Amino acid sequence: MALDGLQGVIERLQDKIKTHHSYLSGHETRTRQVLIDPLLQELGWDVSDPEAVQLEYAVKLEYKKGKKWADYTLMFKDESRSDDDPKPVAVIEAKPLGSDLEDDKMIQVLNYANRDGIKYMIVTDGDRWEMYEVFKPTVLEERLLMRFQLSQQLPHRNALQALGMWKPNLASDGGLSGAAEPVFTSSDSTSHGSIDKPDEEQALDEENGPPPKGRKKPPTCLVVTMPNGEKIDYDNAMKTFTEVIEKLGINQVRRVYPSLLSTSESRTHGYKIGQYYIRHRTGTKTKKRMLEKVARGLGVQLQVEIVPKN
Repeated sequence: MALDGLQGVIERLQDKIKTHHSYLSGHETRTRQVLIDPLLQELGWDVSDPEAVQLEYAVKLEYKKGKKWADYTLMFKDESRSDDDPKPVAVIEAKPLGSDLEDDKMIQVLNYANRDGIKYMIVTDGDRWEMYEVFKPTVLEERLLMRFQLSQQLPHRNALQALGMWKPNLASDGGLSGAAEPVFTSSDSTSHGSIDKPDEEQALDEENGPPPKGRKKPPTCLVVTMPNGEKIDYDNAMKTFTEVIEKLGINQVRRVYPSLLSTSESRTHGYKIGQYYIRHRTGTKTKKRMLEKVARGLGVQLQVEIVPKN
């Protein structure tokens, strides 16, 4: 999808959060209409179409007195099958702006979704958004797949994270597509473990070892097409690599790939980018794979190619 449109919606929502905070705080219906519905709509979930989004879906949320339905249920219908009925892929629990998202009953909500075969649960107050994996047999915090706050991050970074809820991502084969998983973030990136594996990185570097004796590797560089279609293609692969990281957001990249960026200079991290030092003792192939790994973690599409230097 075009990130410009999504970013524009997020900018407007940020303004509404700031301007109408007192009007929205403590009011779930207002929060849903003003903040939640517009973002879902932009992500491809038509809240006016029961085949795409069902309101007050019969998932028994018994911890809420007098309320036994999910606020929103995101539905997927396989258009290639005429007899296929819409199936739920995610439930959304909506709260008034400023509410505490994580309470003692959250695990119960996940269990109800589990019972109904719904893979993902999202909870939001219109500003903060969190998505959980329903079927993972562990404590609530370790089920967290995505967390972001509209009012606390730049619009383009929020847009990158919100893509975890983009309809093609959640609805592909009834679940997340392998090419675009949701954002794995938290306020403490080490709380969930990291997606990077040092042994794997070492193996990648070894793949870029010297060529067979008597042959010289031809010089190569990277050509990267960003999610918005922008192309970055310097003759220097390291320059392309670091600019892509900067455009994706250094802190966001570090959350999903902690070992890529270090706070101190070392033999492996000697190229300064912002306040961090980035891994630099790698070949072009490894840089390509690291960028692809970052893209998977952020849930964005990056086209990364290796081409001969001019």
